[in-house]
Amino acid sequence: MRAREIALICALFAIHCDSKGSAQKKAPELAASQVAAALGIDADLPPQPDPTPPAGDLASDVASFTSLDACVASHAKLDPLVGDALLSFGYDTFLRDACRQLDAVKARDAKKCDAVVASELRTHCRSTVAMVTSAPEDCPFPESAGTGGRDPTCIAVASHDPRLCAATNGSDRVTCEATTLRDSSKCDALPAGERAGCKRIADRLKSSLDPAHTDLPALPSVSGKLDVHAQAGTQAVVPETSDLHDAVANGIVIVTSPIETRFSFGETPTSSAYPHAVSPESKLGVGFEIDVTSTPANDAKLHLLALEIPGGVRLDNAQVHGVPKVKIVQLAKERGGAVEFTVDAEAGASPQGYAFHVDVKSFVADVVPARLAK
Repeated sequence: MRAREIALICALFAIHCDSKGSAQKKAPELAASQVAAALGIDADLPPQPDPTPPAGDLASDVASFTSLDACVASHAKLDPLVGDALLSFGYDTFLRDACRQLDAVKARDAKKCDAVVASELRTHCRSTVAMVTSAPEDCPFPESAGTGGRDPTCIAVASHDPRLCAATNGSDRVTCEATTLRDSSKCDALPAGERAGCKRIADRLKSSLDPAHTDLPALPSVSGKLDVHAQAGTQAVVPETSDLHDAVANGIVIVTSPIETRFSFGETPTSSAYPHAVSPESKLGVGFEIDVTSTPANDAKLHLLALEIPGGVRLDNAQVHGVPKVKIVQLAKERGGAVEFTVDAEAGASPQGYAFHVDVKSFVADVVPARLAK
């Protein structure tokens, strides 16, 4: 193998080599394309995204909408190349489905979105109607909604509550805030490659949305802590970390019914008759589902548990001993309200027995009737 190839491989694996391959000095930083060329492999990087389409103004488009047929006719002059691409998917009602969004928004009727063929376009249609009509209850449920909550950006925009954008992460949060506040300059906080898409959404919806509520109190502080101790007489592995902030940072979705309120956080708990070993390299995993009865006393019980101890075992409610103690300090029934609770329980058995205490403070990201919850 040639010296240059050795250097490239060393750079790839972040090791230090001399011309004979022995560890000695730092190899130069090289582009992925250079490494790939020397190794004779294909290192095509992800292609650059297409240019962001013009934002236009949704309110103007809705105002000029007269009928589906007229809308389709006015937008039918597609570039032949774009037409080829659309027809190759077999999506021969694409323009009509795009126009259905204007029809639904003008009629203020999300049911008109039901005729849209593509699921993502149908969801987008429903979200747009909900946001423009200030109807957060009509926001759609994402296909991957593990917590059972509605789309958080739609909820924030439809509620005119920028605080609720805390239920999203990264660039989604910036886009959510820019849209809710009707201020595309907020998008400037994003990396250059992500700004255009953010600005387009904020600018397109700006004149269709009511002003945001900017005088609301701050969301409740968010924190999560897990204290784990080995039970007496066991050699249980105790995790090095106990910070659960990330598990509750996006808020908690509560599911309500006439007899109880249920909420969960963390990973979706499952049940198994036996504990499972967990690799030491794994991350600490925790998830709870708690039921609170609809009584003045707010009696609560731990419905499901999932606890993964790195280097230890994965425990769930099947290995819980006795009756866990759940204390509800606060449990608001409105979005943005406070959620605060503690859990004390014991689980597992020798040699992997644990006693743990959980202390969580967060906020309500969404309130979902039990009949709608996934």
